[in-house]
Amino acid sequence: MKYVFLIPELKRGGPINVVKNLVETDFFMKLDVYIIAIRSQKDFIYEQEFLKNTKIIYLENGNILSKLNQLKEVLYNISPNVVHSNGFYPDIFLSFLLGNRYKKVTTIHNVIYQDYYSRYGIKGYLFSFIHYLVLKFTNFYKIFGCSREVANSLDKIIRSKKIDYVNNGVNIDKFSCKSEISKNIIKDQLGLDSEIIITFCGGVERVKRVPDLVNDYIANLTEFDFKFIIIGDGPELNQIKED
Repeated sequence: MKYVFLIPELKRGGPINVVKNLVETDFFMKLDVYIIAIRSQKDFIYEQEFLKNTKIIYLENGNILSKLNQLKEVLYNISPNVVHSNGFYPDIFLSFLLGNRYKKVTTIHNVIYQDYYSRYGIKGYLFSFIHYLVLKFTNFYKIFGCSREVANSLDKIIRSKKIDYVNNGVNIDKFSCKSEISKNIIKDQLGLDSEIIITFCGGVERVKRVPDLVNDYIANLTEFDFKFIIIGDGPELNQIKED
C-alpha cells in the first residue's frame, strides 16, 4: 500500500511532528510512505529523521499552477492509495486534483477561525472562509481533527459525516520521564540552579502569545525562586530577549 503525506514544508513544528510520529508507528512502517513538501525549504537534520522510514519529494520553486502540475505528475508516478494532507495549502492543492484515483484524507490541526485570526488578524477570517469551503466541497474520504474540540468546531460549520478525530500521539520512548540524577545533570549543564523550573515548549509566534506570558505572568511571580526557560524558536523570540 502506498501512502502519501502532503505537507507545506519539511520544517520542525507541531503538525509535521504529528506526521513524523505517525510514520514511525508499526502500522506505517509496513507501508510504502512518501512525504511531498509543497515548499522546497529543507531542514537537513530533520530530513534525516524522516528518511529512515519515508521517501521525500520536494516540489520545485514556481507559481501555484507550476506546483499543481508538479504535484499531479508526482502523484501520477507514485499512484498512491491514500493522499493525506496536513495544513491550509496542502488542502487547497488537493482540492484542485479531481477524480477518484486515490482516497483523499486531511487532518486539521487547529480550530481554524480562532487560529487564523490570531495569526493573521482580519485576513485570517478570509483564510478561514476559504479553508472551510475547501473542506466542505472537496471529495475528502475522511476529515480528521487532532482533538475532539477541533472535530466539533468543524462539524458546527461544515456539517459532514466524514468528520472524526484522532488525538495527537506522542512517542513515549522519546519523551519518557528522566531520573532525578539525569535531571540534575541537565540542570547543571544549563546552569539552572533553582529547584523550580518553569518551561515553555513550542513555537514563539503571535498565536502562542509568549511575550504576554512572560510580561504579564512570569515577570510577576515573586512568591518563590524559579528559573523560566523557553524551548523553541520563532519570530517573537528576539522581542522577548530585548524585554
